[in-house]
Amino acid sequence: MRIAPLRIWLQSASLMAVLAGYCLLLAMHQALSAVQRREVHLHLAAQQAGLLGSDLRARDLSLPELRALLRERPSLPGLELSLVSVPRQDDPALELPEPELLRRGAESWLVSTVTIVQDGGKPFGLQVSQDVTASVQQEQLRFWLLVVAAGVSSLFTSVLLRLVLRRGLTRPLEAFSEQLGRMQAPPQPGDLIPLDSQPEELRPIALAFNDLQQRLSGSWERQRNFVDGVAHELRTPITLVSGHAQR
Repeated sequence: MRIAPLRIWLQSASLMAVLAGYCLLLAMHQALSAVQRREVHLHLAAQQAGLLGSDLRARDLSLPELRALLRERPSLPGLELSLVSVPRQDDPALELPEPELLRRGAESWLVSTVTIVQDGGKPFGLQVSQDVTASVQQEQLRFWLLVVAAGVSSLFTSVLLRLVLRRGLTRPLEAFSEQLGRMQAPPQPGDLIPLDSQPEELRPIALAFNDLQQRLSGSWERQRNFVDGVAHELRTPITLVSGHAQR
């Protein structure tokens, strides 16, 4: 099984880290945009409910009169108000839903209901529908801009990492391999790799190789001394035997 080069692993891991960071940024952007849109809508709904409640207390209007008042009142652009029935306040099921994002064709509307209680104790709901199409479109535009920025940044990071790894990892390893290739077959005591010219990451390897080289050189020297000693000790008896054999 062929293992991918270390440079490919480092480059892939760095790119995955960059993409993961951008994915987290996109998720946070989506969440913050939704929260901001919700807070603005709830503030607007509470403001409209307060105005309607003031009219209700000042004029003592009935529900049909309130509906007529809503139809006559000039509404803000992109805002629709309507009255709906809700459970009584003492009903434990009275939990109005959170603002809901609805689609109306190509438009996006955020809808919520605010409870208003009449003097008689009967509650009714003010349904506030806000057109948030422009906000959603801007959010989508920012999303795609971030996606494009993530792609360009990943491409730039890939090229930069390739250059950095080429200069900081591949070239030192190639030079290290060339130094190893120039070593002589019988190890010599002076055939050591200079540590000062090696990167910090390769110095432990060079130090271990130098230690191995010195031990091999010492072993080779002891073996050669042993062979020379044995040859010297055997030279005299062989000469005597050869002389006697020639007589």
